[in-house]
Amino acid sequence: MRRNSIIFAILLHALIVKTRSEEIALPVAPEIAAQHLLTRVEPTYPPLAKSAETQGTVRFGLTITESGSVADLVFINGHVLLAGAAYAAVRQWTYKPFIKEGKPIAVKTTVEVDFSLDLPRTAVPVDARRAADVPCAIRQSSHPTSPVKRGYIDENDCVHVVYADNQDVEVPKEKDQVSAESLQVAPDNRIVGWLVDTPNCCTSYPIPTTLVVYRHGRIVQRISDGMMIYKWKYVARGGRIAVSSGTVHGMNGIHLTLYDSNSGKRLRTWDGEYDDVPPRWGASLAR
Repeated sequence: MRRNSIIFAILLHALIVKTRSEEIALPVAPEIAAQHLLTRVEPTYPPLAKSAETQGTVRFGLTITESGSVADLVFINGHVLLAGAAYAAVRQWTYKPFIKEGKPIAVKTTVEVDFSLDLPRTAVPVDARRAADVPCAIRQSSHPTSPVKRGYIDENDCVHVVYADNQDVEVPKEKDQVSAESLQVAPDNRIVGWLVDTPNCCTSYPIPTTLVVYRHGRIVQRISDGMMIYKWKYVARGGRIAVSSGTVHGMNGIHLTLYDSNSGKRLRTWDGEYDDVPPRWGASLAR
């Protein structure tokens, strides 16, 4: 009984300290906080992100405590494949404490972590920049039948499908969609697919759990096995789709699934470790 009381007192004290810290935390500009940075741990580039040539900036909100450590680290935006590595690095940063009236205080700020592979820069399409201020599905077309010329994701994370006759179709966002990524047009120029990022209960950032398959002006399949989708590709000119999925941090090996792109039927599955030989249809997804 006494032991439980002691544990309760400790937890209550920690909660009070945390609450007081949050109450007095003052906002400071990122450039000011950067001047107090003492230790900056650089992130390790995630292998999955590197193989997918994923790069960009991950942004967090955080509290710099009275002792200069990082607390209350919260994901704001950035690519899901980069967020975990950035989070692990930033939580190790240390700062010179901020002083007010002779006493150290807690402050709140934001930080950015950049990931770059020095790849050739790709220009953003002019029509994509114009569409950035337009809500999704404002220019929706009814069942286009011409071949797909290309697809893109604008700055509002709206998916656009551009057809050979120059129709630019904006696709409505999925329920709970935060962002979209990994858009690909099938070799037959009839199918477009992309990953949808949604909030995840166990991480501070959204993750891709659904692959949307779009054909002839409408969504024909939503492929999901309940796990995070790492990568995907077309097989047989778009007739089939191979997906690599697994846990958020990829600790339990590789899970590959082959689907029929028209029916969504699961055709084959494969589970293995990173040094196992995967099936030919999923070999490029296992690297």
